[in-house]
Amino acid sequence: MLIYQVKITVQSNVETEWIEWMQRVHVPDVIATGLVQSYQILRPKDKEPHTYYFQYIFDDPANFSRYENEHAARLRADPMEKFPDQFSAERTIFERI
Repeated sequence: MLIYQVKITVQSNVETEWIEWMQRVHVPDVIATGLVQSYQILRPKDKEPHTYYFQYIFDDPANFSRYENEHAARLRADPMEKFPDQFSAERTIFERI
């Protein structure tokens, strides 16, 4: 099992529109690949204003590899096109032990 985490810091002036778009459009597009087992969206309660953590759970490393090879470039481009220069993203892959 792999957890693919995307930490995103978004500019405050677009934060409301951005999170609504992410929940309504982007996350459903990621899930529609059929490769993600589950996901969660987290926001730090007391630190890191304007920061969100998207965690996507892949039940098999092969599914994550397929996601990266077949879908990731397109799915990363969509929010950059919609919100150019208005957020930054850091990606981390975790392995459950």
